Amino acid sequence: FPSHDKELIEQEGRCAICGTPKEENRDLCADHDHATGQKRGLLCHKCNTGIGLLKDDIDILCAAIDYLRKYKENQ
Repeated sequence: FPSHDKELIEQEGRCAICGTPKEENRDLCADHDHATGQKRGLLCHKCNTGIGLLKDDIDILCAAIDYLRKYKENQ
Protein backbone atom coordinates (compact mmCIF):
# COMPACT_ATOMS: atom_id res chain seq x y z
CA PHE A 1 0.00 0.00 0.00
CA PRO A 2 1.52 3.33 -0.92
CA SER A 3 -0.30 4.99 1.98
CA HIS A 4 -1.74 3.15 4.95
CA ASP A 5 -3.68 6.12 6.30
CA LYS A 6 -7.13 4.89 5.20
CA GLU A 7 -6.51 1.34 6.42
CA LEU A 8 -5.03 2.58 9.71
CA ILE A 9 -8.15 4.65 10.34
CA GLU A 10 -10.52 1.81 9.34
CA GLN A 11 -8.64 -0.63 11.58
CA GLU A 12 -8.30 1.94 14.38
CA GLY A 13 -4.51 1.57 14.22
CA ARG A 14 -4.70 -2.12 15.12
CA CYS A 15 -3.79 -5.44 13.53
CA ALA A 16 -6.70 -6.83 11.48
CA ILE A 17 -6.22 -10.29 13.06
CA CYS A 18 -5.21 -9.96 16.72
CA GLY A 19 -6.09 -6.31 17.38
CA THR A 20 -2.66 -5.38 18.69
CA PRO A 21 -2.14 -1.63 18.35
CA LYS A 22 0.51 -0.31 15.99
CA GLU A 23 3.80 -0.09 17.83
CA GLU A 24 5.39 3.34 18.08
CA ASN A 25 8.59 2.28 16.31
CA ARG A 26 7.14 -0.38 13.98
CA ASP A 27 4.50 0.01 11.30
CA LEU A 28 1.82 -2.57 10.64
CA CYS A 29 2.59 -4.78 7.63
CA ALA A 30 0.65 -4.31 4.40
CA ASP A 31 -0.67 -7.83 3.81
CA HIS A 32 -1.52 -9.06 0.32
CA ASP A 33 -2.47 -12.24 -1.49
CA HIS A 34 0.76 -13.58 -3.00
CA ALA A 35 -1.10 -15.31 -5.86
CA THR A 36 -3.19 -12.33 -7.00
CA GLY A 37 -1.38 -9.36 -5.49
CA GLN A 38 -4.70 -8.13 -4.02
CA LYS A 39 -4.21 -6.11 -0.84
CA ARG A 40 -5.99 -7.41 2.23
CA GLY A 41 -5.25 -5.37 5.32
CA LEU A 42 -2.67 -4.27 7.85
CA LEU A 43 -1.19 -6.85 10.20
CA CYS A 44 1.28 -6.82 13.05
CA HIS A 45 4.60 -8.51 12.32
CA LYS A 46 3.68 -11.68 14.23
CA CYS A 47 0.34 -12.23 12.45
CA ASN A 48 1.83 -11.42 9.06
CA THR A 49 4.68 -13.86 9.65
CA GLY A 50 2.33 -16.51 11.05
CA ILE A 51 -0.01 -16.64 8.09
CA GLY A 52 2.97 -16.47 5.75
CA LEU A 53 4.67 -19.42 7.42
CA LEU A 54 1.39 -21.34 7.14
CA LYS A 55 1.45 -20.55 3.41
CA ASP A 56 -1.73 -18.40 3.49
CA ASP A 57 -3.51 -21.78 3.35
CA ILE A 58 -6.96 -21.79 4.95
CA ASP A 59 -6.91 -25.58 5.40
CA ILE A 60 -3.59 -25.43 7.26
CA LEU A 61 -4.84 -22.52 9.39
CA CYS A 62 -8.02 -24.47 10.27
CA ALA A 63 -5.94 -27.54 11.12
CA ALA A 64 -3.80 -25.38 13.42
CA ILE A 65 -6.95 -24.06 15.13
CA ASP A 66 -8.27 -27.61 15.59
CA TYR A 67 -4.90 -28.66 17.00
CA LEU A 68 -4.85 -25.83 19.54
CA ARG A 69 -8.45 -26.47 20.56
CA LYS A 70 -7.76 -30.18 21.07
CA TYR A 71 -4.97 -29.52 23.51
CA LYS A 72 -6.71 -26.61 25.23
CA GLU A 73 -9.71 -28.82 26.01
CA ASN A 74 -7.43 -31.46 27.58
CA GLN A 75 -5.91 -29.03 30.09
